[in-house]
Amino acid sequence: MLVLGLILARWKQPVLMKLWKQYLRPMLQRMLPSAQTTVMENAKHVESTSEERNAMSNSNKTPTDASFKELQQIENVLNYWFGQYPPQQAQKKLWMITDEAKRKKVDEQIAQQFMASIQYVWNEYQTNAALPWCADQYGYRGKMAAIILLDQMARHMQRYYASFSSPLPPQSQLDQPAFSIAECLQKEHATEWQTSMIPIPMMVFALMPYRHQSCRETVQYVQTQIAHATDVWEQCHELLRRFRTATNRRMAVLYDEERRRGDDERGFTDDDILECAAFPADLTLAPRHAVTRTLQDFVQTHVPHKETKTWIVSLSGGVDSMVIAFVLNQLRAQFQLPPLVAVHIDYANRPESSAEAQYVQHYCDQLGIVYRCRRIDEVTRGITARDEYERIAREIRYQAYRDAIEEFDGIGILLGHHKGDLRENVLSNAHKGCGPLDLSGMTAVSQNDGVTLLRPLLPLEKIAIFDYAHQFGVPYFKDTTPHWSTRGKLRNRLVPLLEEVYGEGSMNNLSALAVESDECRALFHQLALQPFLDQTTYKPMGLQFATAPWKEQGLFFWKFVLREVLHSAGLGMFSDKSVVSFLERVQAKTLKEGWLQCRKDYGVHLQKDGTVSVFYPRCFPFREADRFAVGEQLEYGKAKTVGPWSVTAQVLPQELEPDESGTLVEMKAYRSFAEMMNGTIDYYISVPYINDQVHPLLFTHFTRRTRPTAWKSLDLKVQEVLPLVGNDGIALGELGDLETPRAIVRVTLSIRERCSRRKDESVSS
Repeated sequence: MLVLGLILARWKQPVLMKLWKQYLRPMLQRMLPSAQTTVMENAKHVESTSEERNAMSNSNKTPTDASFKELQQIENVLNYWFGQYPPQQAQKKLWMITDEAKRKKVDEQIAQQFMASIQYVWNEYQTNAALPWCADQYGYRGKMAAIILLDQMARHMQRYYASFSSPLPPQSQLDQPAFSIAECLQKEHATEWQTSMIPIPMMVFALMPYRHQSCRETVQYVQTQIAHATDVWEQCHELLRRFRTATNRRMAVLYDEERRRGDDERGFTDDDILECAAFPADLTLAPRHAVTRTLQDFVQTHVPHKETKTWIVSLSGGVDSMVIAFVLNQLRAQFQLPPLVAVHIDYANRPESSAEAQYVQHYCDQLGIVYRCRRIDEVTRGITARDEYERIAREIRYQAYRDAIEEFDGIGILLGHHKGDLRENVLSNAHKGCGPLDLSGMTAVSQNDGVTLLRPLLPLEKIAIFDYAHQFGVPYFKDTTPHWSTRGKLRNRLVPLLEEVYGEGSMNNLSALAVESDECRALFHQLALQPFLDQTTYKPMGLQFATAPWKEQGLFFWKFVLREVLHSAGLGMFSDKSVVSFLERVQAKTLKEGWLQCRKDYGVHLQKDGTVSVFYPRCFPFREADRFAVGEQLEYGKAKTVGPWSVTAQVLPQELEPDESGTLVEMKAYRSFAEMMNGTIDYYISVPYINDQVHPLLFTHFTRRTRPTAWKSLDLKVQEVLPLVGNDGIALGELGDLETPRAIVRVTLSIRERCSRRKDESVSS
């Protein structure tokens, strides 16, 4: 029997194994207890191996035709219910239909297409008391399809059969298996559920049976699951955002690598860079086109009689600027304009940028337009910090504009902005926190960084500009605005969404809002800002303005006028917090004279009468590193340059009467801030003769002991930042002896050049 047991343990026939387990093994255990251990171990090994083999065999069996049929039904249900993209389409067309006629049509379609499937699932549930489509081989998708059939599609069918006999049981009966399947899905697929491996739209409908139970516990459970899904979604969204940012940065690096290689490996043809190529066209109808008429009106309105200044186009190669250059070139003879000038900025942040610059140059040569190009190699997008890149690139661009205006005696720079750009600007400015007077940011004529900007196409829609280019053969480059950029998102996602929600005509409201904002700005400028500007005085060291007449005005007024006044002098605006602090000081019942903490880069001083003095940064630095060096001697009779200052020391004639000498030494260096800001400061100092020579003066920071009479009781901050000269310790010691002969020295500080300039508006709109 032992040998027989061992033989059977090595045999793999299921029938004999059954015989062994039911009859032979018990007999062997009773007869041979001493041999039990070895035989049992072998038998157990065979049993487990056989069971594992059978399980593997079952799992590897080819699915039956019935399985294939069920799988096909499952996918049909899921594809119908979740197959529309994006999900918003399914919401409008299937899940949340508001139109009664459309709902009836969908009800009929679902009833005709899925009645057999729902009857099959219901019969399986009733006959076998099993949850249909819940076998492991179908995964969560089978359970999801069953939920959709019983919980969602069944409701469509109930509505469809409401007017005649329905082949379905009441919905309350169908809700029970739907709820059981939903519980099964979340229990057996907990990992997929908790980690959102199940798509969110499916999760929503998997929770519907809970909500349809209409009891507080199940609805509360749904709320908990929604909170969890929202948290996971936010984490996934943040992951995607960071991945997108890193990918965009990587793309910028690749662009830069290609740019720095000089594109040796790849050349760009016109077909690569052009969206529309040039072609010979009949220009007979061109003068009647809206673009031509708009530019004619602009030239007639904004060009003085017999104006001979040059028109300069910022020519990027886009359709807007290319059309401007083409049309103005056609109008040159009519208005007797000098040759046009084109300024092209090559940002060098795309491999094809060099080819684009060459094409623009070739196009200008064909039209007889003078061409200037400025390539930006100082910074690189994606490598240089974004704020730094934008700032430096903007400075370079505007410097190129200024250079062209100076070289060609230009009237200004023509830009290709149109009505669509204006609308985008309104949206962008509103979300950046711009005030109601600054929503537009674009006018037909404006000033920016000392450059006159002209926008002749502002009244036109983009479609009119495209129409001109396509009709009269004006070439232009492909739009390379990245879809992931702020402008790309605004143009391709936000604006279409707003048009979908509020209608296409709603964009005209933004254009009207921009116009009204500009009109309000002009009115405010006339009634409030201009009087404020008229009393503002610009001096070599800074500017001054009174606050008393406008003391009671609110925050809006002060934010606007401060920005305009400061920008007019080339100074940065206060922060919002600093404006509030400024307003608190000037509106106090009793004004306290002193320095205001408004900016770190320049000084702001408030006097008791409410006059505010704003100093230019170069004249009045507050950083320790900017303070003027001390310890150097100043040679008498010779000017020494220290920063923006010219400093001289002149020994006065000895013929002065003692009273006169005393009067000069007692005179204050300045009597008011207004006097000091004129840029010339004189003060007198008594200096001893040592060895028959007037002792030299040193640049110094005064202390209480060394401070001359001329500077006593004057503002210490002023003394800290000016290049002042005085006696050294030896001279001070000699001055203690009343018998020591002395000389009177006049020290003069004068600004060599204006520290900043006011941006005068030479062209008005």
